[in-house]
Amino acid sequence: MGGKRVLSIHTPVFRNFNGGGSLRVIALSFLFMTFYFSNLHSQSAPAIEWQKSLGGIIDDIAYYVQQTSDGGYIVGGYSLSNNGDVSSNHGNNDYWIVKLDSSANITWQKCLGGSNIDKAYSVQQTTDGGFIVAGESLSTDLNVTGNHGSYDCWVVKLDSSGGISWKKCLGGTLHDSGNSIEQTTDGGFIVAGFSYSDDGDVTENHGNRDFWIAKLDSSGILDWQKSLGGSDNDEAMSIEQTTDGGYIVAGFSKSIDGDLTANHGLEDYWITKLDSTGLIEWQKSYGGSGDENANFIQQTTDGGFIVAGFSESDDGDVLLNHGSFDFWILKLHPSGSIEWQRALGGSDNDKAFSVQQSTDGGFIVVGHSYSLDGDVTGNHSSQDFWIVKLDSSGGFEWQKSLGGSDNDYAKSVEQTSDGGYIIAGVSSSNNWDVSGNHGNKDYWLVKLSCNVLQTFYADADSDGYGNADVSMISAACSDPGGYVVDSTDCDDTNANINPGTSEIPGNGIDDNCNGVTDEFVGIDEVNASNSFLSIYPNPASNLITIKLLFQNTTTPLIPNAFGTITITNVLGKTVFEKTSHCVHGNLHEEISLDKKFPQGMYFVKVSSDQQQWMNSLLVVK
Repeated sequence: MGGKRVLSIHTPVFRNFNGGGSLRVIALSFLFMTFYFSNLHSQSAPAIEWQKSLGGIIDDIAYYVQQTSDGGYIVGGYSLSNNGDVSSNHGNNDYWIVKLDSSANITWQKCLGGSNIDKAYSVQQTTDGGFIVAGESLSTDLNVTGNHGSYDCWVVKLDSSGGISWKKCLGGTLHDSGNSIEQTTDGGFIVAGFSYSDDGDVTENHGNRDFWIAKLDSSGILDWQKSLGGSDNDEAMSIEQTTDGGYIVAGFSKSIDGDLTANHGLEDYWITKLDSTGLIEWQKSYGGSGDENANFIQQTTDGGFIVAGFSESDDGDVLLNHGSFDFWILKLHPSGSIEWQRALGGSDNDKAFSVQQSTDGGFIVVGHSYSLDGDVTGNHSSQDFWIVKLDSSGGFEWQKSLGGSDNDYAKSVEQTSDGGYIIAGVSSSNNWDVSGNHGNKDYWLVKLSCNVLQTFYADADSDGYGNADVSMISAACSDPGGYVVDSTDCDDTNANINPGTSEIPGNGIDDNCNGVTDEFVGIDEVNASNSFLSIYPNPASNLITIKLLFQNTTTPLIPNAFGTITITNVLGKTVFEKTSHCVHGNLHEEISLDKKFPQGMYFVKVSSDQQQWMNSLLVVK
């Protein structure tokens, strides 16, 4: 990243709302400063690890990519081709689903559809190793049955090899489409898109195009459906099940009636929070006097939400637009209030289509950009993939333009298990970053390497635990040979001594590296036949149950009917302590493994006035 930047460009704008609804911008006097600098607060962008063009000689349009449980990838979209990588097209556009291995080699590919137009917009791996696909179909033959008239939302369940398990047309006599699908915790599926219908599977329409949400069971049977919106155009683009069992939906709306209570002018982001049955818990419109389209939403680890789309406004909720359309990123509180917002881009059109929270708490955003100024550098002369990395507060970390001399646009991003990123979209180029184009538009996949500097520690005895005194700093995507991320080994010459082993009483060695030698020696009742301390599950990640059981109930185990539970980490620091009541001399306590319990080894002690019992606990997250 070269060139000069203005300090204000890389600072998120925070807002809050008073009880009367008026807007107050927190005073940030430096927004008007013009200190120029090069690369301040920025990190270098990750390199391309590999790139792959997939398709045939006509148009192939990728919409979604996800890393699969085997380390490969599933890509969904649609294709008009019947050559090159594409085979068995049914006529016109088909759903085109491609399974890749971890090196981007095709494992299998499937064309799904009929003789008319079929377009897939969303694909997800399911818990059985198969896949669920959603989009729209105008076909009434071949793979497609049960069409209600015009376009239907068409949902297809595939097995792990791409074979059809079941398929379902959903909708009414007018145009209905599925833009986003996700498997739910009950094994069913939630679909979001739009509907113009008011018949068939659709029981209500507010006028024109509505958000349409459909809940399916695991076999594709409709559990419930909801039309949401007003008398103007409303379209849902993204849905996710939330941790409370409800749903968060993002899209755009031009309405100001029906289910909507506000509009800032033209199309707004419209975010709706639903309960588990589809009832609205809250809904909010966000934007300014121009057009805003929300394309993707995800619940964040703090219970809030991150939203990506684009905006042409520079008023209302939107500040610091760079000209024309900008990426517009919103961080929302769980209640829907704005925590921060970022307009990103240059003086030309820049549109975001996908966002994901990264493992460092920040966010990765992708879309396309025509710009070569403002926040954007490295454009290849036309429309490029544009990738932006933000920190957890919306601060700018890095950006990268990818593509060639023709049009390239990114639709989907996901962080991969190695800390890198996989990006899917469309490319018409065959130069610069792009090679292997088959003709016209191709699926274009880009794997970026990880870009996180971290410390690795020498593991000379290969037990998985490192020596804190011997380290290296690297941006490696996986542990370098002979090094690990752990630094808790107290004897790196002996694989039997590390925090993952159990203490051996009486050998004069700190076997488990907790700083105490033979800590079990001399503790009353440790080996007593009439009592034992149990912890389950163990290892554990979320919740444990501690039981101190007394096998001979003729005498109370703890005479004063109270026992103190103390949990310490391997450094001897107490992370939990509680006095628990005993019933008939036995103790029973459930403990939540919250943020005080990062992954690692712990020691649990139960003590009374006269006795102590100890056991070890392994927390995995």
